[in-house]
Amino acid sequence: METGPVEVFFSYSHEDEALKDELVKHLSLLRRENVISAWHDRKIGAGHEWAKEISSHLESASIVLLLVSSDFLASDYCWDTEMKRAMERHDHGEARVIPVVLRPVDWSRAPFARLNALPREGKPVTSWTNSDEAFVQIAQGIRHEVESFLSGELHPVVEAKLKSAESSRNWPNVVQIGERILKKAPNSAVARKAVARALVARWRFNLYVGVFSSVEVRLTRSDEAKRKMDEATLRKRVVADVTRAIELEPGNADYYYIRGSIDRDRDVEERIADLNRALELKPNDAKTYYQRARYLDYDNEAAADRDYKKVIELGFEQKTFEFNVDVGLDFLQKYLPDLAAKVPAKPVPPKPHPWGPEFDKPRHKIDGLKLQKHTKEDLEKIWS
Repeated sequence: METGPVEVFFSYSHEDEALKDELVKHLSLLRRENVISAWHDRKIGAGHEWAKEISSHLESASIVLLLVSSDFLASDYCWDTEMKRAMERHDHGEARVIPVVLRPVDWSRAPFARLNALPREGKPVTSWTNSDEAFVQIAQGIRHEVESFLSGELHPVVEAKLKSAESSRNWPNVVQIGERILKKAPNSAVARKAVARALVARWRFNLYVGVFSSVEVRLTRSDEAKRKMDEATLRKRVVADVTRAIELEPGNADYYYIRGSIDRDRDVEERIADLNRALELKPNDAKTYYQRARYLDYDNEAAADRDYKKVIELGFEQKTFEFNVDVGLDFLQKYLPDLAAKVPAKPVPPKPHPWGPEFDKPRHKIDGLKLQKHTKEDLEKIWS
């Protein structure tokens, strides 16, 4: 979020200077409240290159006012340089453009005609009986736009463009559009969530989920052919994107889980810290308990066993077929009565594992395939 005043750029024809000056005066309260800083070409000091100064402020401004009149439309510089660049920045989410209609003129087919103009309904300032009333309405409209900008609310046109890229699963485009928005409106919740999702989703084909929910970064054939990289290099790129996703959406447990699972360059303690955070955000997540147990297995078997038992409690116990259950007994009695007669009426007490007591431990009682399926379904929600 911007900490200082929002820069407002005035694009206007010098023939409209008197009306521009009146508007600047009506914006004085916003300036005194340190909400905006107004800039126009009359602020260029002696000895400065005017074209360079205008270009610099046109690029840095968050709000661009187009002061529309016949002279504005006739000005090649206003049209070809200032208006076109302002609209490009508007469409990229880098700035907001507001047409302010000063004098009557046909602007219905101008590139900015799709934007809401001030005063309301685009009634020119000079058409008002009392021009002060028009300027008051303009000042109020600008205040509203500035407050909306500072709150992180996206302009409908920009938000539609971002959502269109999301719906088409064009993840690189989502990142590009969203990061542009975040440069000017870093607290935009819509952009933060969209970019975070795209940063992870664009690696979907490289995030491999093995049995028991183990997530690894793997090269695809296209990666090897196009990028000539090894898995360690790829993994660093994925980790960097997931880390950025966590910065943007720190409340998403799955991002912590992914980083804690794949980042082999960090100490185990740091990876466990990611998994701990994931469990704080998503307390009954079996895949995260299992991944943490795998790390704890190295030097804290008791803690690891507690996590393995939690996975079992969450419904991921390996099921074994027993003839002393009711399921299938009717079938046996009907088609194999001799075998059915041998089925014990009461449960058989559990027997020691034939491969030894080591295989009676909790980690060997977990259904790895079921846990793998659960993990895939969870991660699929990110990019589906």
